[in-house]
Parts: sequence; structure tokens; C-alpha cells
Amino acid sequence: MYKTGVSCKPAGVFRDLKLVVSMRPFKPCEIGKVFDVTARYPKVHGSPFHVGDSGDLGISDLAKPDYGDSPVDLEPGEVPLFWCCGVKHYDFDAGSKWQRFSRIGNSNSSNHGCET
Repeated sequence: MYKTGVSCKPAGVFRDLKLVVSMRPFKPCEIGKVFDVTARYPKVHGSPFHVGDSGDLGISDLAKPDYGDSPVDLEPGEVPLFWCCGVKHYDFDAGSKWQRFSRIGNSNSSNHGCET
């Protein structure tokens, strides 16, 4: 997962957070199907937030994710698709009294803070 340069919409005590995304590569001919399938599930990430150049999101190196496991390989001819991720809450003022609270996900959110 990658921390982007995209600011999240402020909500209550959650301010100045950057959007975190996961990435999965697909062949161009598969992208329409990806949207068709994922759009049915808006409460569990839904459709991709961004398609294409990771630099547009402020991600400089897909080989160096900020969170999670090893990076997913992007094979020649594949296009990266990015989904919003609830991990952004881990960045919320990690040194404050809210640290434990910040680890609670946003399971009731249908857009995972993707409004920018």
C-alpha cells in the first residue's frame, strides 16, 4: 500500500491525512470488467480510485510500498489500478492520546475518505 500526496477530506479530529491506496496491475482489456465487478461493492473499496500513472497520486516508486507486503510486480503491458484503503488512520497523529483510536477502521464508510 502506498501513501499518496492526495489529501483526505477532513472529518472531526481526522485532519491533514493523506490518502493511502493499494495497487493491482491489470491488462488494459481487463479494466472495464474490473470496474463492472468492483462497482457492485462500494462499502468494501468499490471501484478503483485511479487508473494509470502512480506519479499522478504522488507515488514516486511502486517498488517501495509504504505499508504491507512486498510490492506487486507490474509486468510489461499492464496498467496499475489503485483503490482507496483505510490504512490512512494509522498515520493519524501517532504520538497523540488518539493513537489507539486511530487504529479503528472506517467500516461504516462507503467511500473510505476518497472525497478530496
